[in-house]
Amino acid sequence: MPTNQKAWYSLSYLAYAISIVFLAINGRPDNFAPLIFIWSICFICFFILLRSFDFINPGFIWWLVPLIIKLVLIFISPQLSNDFIRFWWDGYLSCHGINPYLWSPHETLQYFPNADFIGPLQKNYGSLNSQEYHTVYPPLSQLLYYLNTIIAGEKLLLFSIGMKFFYLMADIVTLFYLLKILKQLNLPLYGAFLYFGNPLCLIELQGNLHTEQFMLLFLVMALYYSMRSSDINTAWTLAGSVLSKMNSLLLTPLFVNKNSGLLTYLTIFSSAFFALFILYLPTANSAGGFANSIGLYFQKFEFNSLFYYIMRDLLFEHKYYISKINLGWILLACFGLCASMIYLISFFRKNQGPFPFSAAWWILVIFYCLSTTVHPWYICPLIIMGIFYLPVSTTIWSFFIFLSYSHYDPEFESYYRILSGSGYLSFFVAIYLEQKGKIGFGFCKRVIV
Repeated sequence: MPTNQKAWYSLSYLAYAISIVFLAINGRPDNFAPLIFIWSICFICFFILLRSFDFINPGFIWWLVPLIIKLVLIFISPQLSNDFIRFWWDGYLSCHGINPYLWSPHETLQYFPNADFIGPLQKNYGSLNSQEYHTVYPPLSQLLYYLNTIIAGEKLLLFSIGMKFFYLMADIVTLFYLLKILKQLNLPLYGAFLYFGNPLCLIELQGNLHTEQFMLLFLVMALYYSMRSSDINTAWTLAGSVLSKMNSLLLTPLFVNKNSGLLTYLTIFSSAFFALFILYLPTANSAGGFANSIGLYFQKFEFNSLFYYIMRDLLFEHKYYISKINLGWILLACFGLCASMIYLISFFRKNQGPFPFSAAWWILVIFYCLSTTVHPWYICPLIIMGIFYLPVSTTIWSFFIFLSYSHYDPEFESYYRILSGSGYLSFFVAIYLEQKGKIGFGFCKRVIV
């Protein structure tokens, strides 16, 4: 490679690293203009680096820089989200012998006004989102919150540092198994950079501590063990993914097909039922509150949705107000129908590959399009599947989905629907072009199975 070209790529990597760290330190959801400007720099540099893989064989340095960024992010408190305060809240309750599923934050202050431990909760109550709602984070996540709160106590920054350390360990193991999968499929190992170096994963997982990290860890492990026909290991890792975040249930049926043996059927679906049982146990005495909080994602919460916004506006225009109340459930039923068709096609397909990545990719995309709430970090599982199917389209959406942050800035809120819609439109155009072979990463081969 010419010296000037090598210097150009090195400069791009430097700008990539600086912009991500700058965004983690100074990013504010209510200050959209500088946020999206720095975000654009991140992704321009990211695409330049991805483009460089067509010409050079990346060495260890290409993995070292994202790792250094993740190490730096450990010591930076989350700026774009305060969800981690709810994580601390749940862990703090667990440390004091209170089941976090039993009480919403509002109820906790109401029923324990004079408890010895109530002071830190009162101090941080105003920083919480969803103060009236019960926690929706599964048991494995709750265990992580509990362990970190034992160490951090009342200190939110120390809690954040501890969580990010665990996240980094999970991220490294995720990368390890991704590389093993790519090696088994005879694909370039640096395809894993689509996940490990993606600015969305860096900012939203390691930076903002969203709960998808451990779900991805166990999901990638389950994918690897499934390809190795290790039913027991597939089962427990898949259960771990569900217990980290329930969205993994969407992909569970794809781990079996018509050629699977009876043992595979039993272990995979037993793991799913086991995960649901474990999920139910701590919520048994507050199943109503937990279920109601889950139901809010289909009835009340709405953010960066696609078909929900369209259907909601049509219903309002024609004064079908009652239908709007149940619109989230109607769209969920539509997803169930679409997903069932994909499951059946995948189950009976003639050419059985190691895993139906394309089916998983489309199930996730349809789920997002029909959901009432699609925060940027929700699509991190799609980024994993995008390594193997339609990588350019997936990466493009991981950039454009950040436009949804315009919702939090009063100056841009009136443009929020336009910006959000343009993100979806760009994604669909990219899908069309990539399916036609008009765009693509040269180092990525699509695994259409």
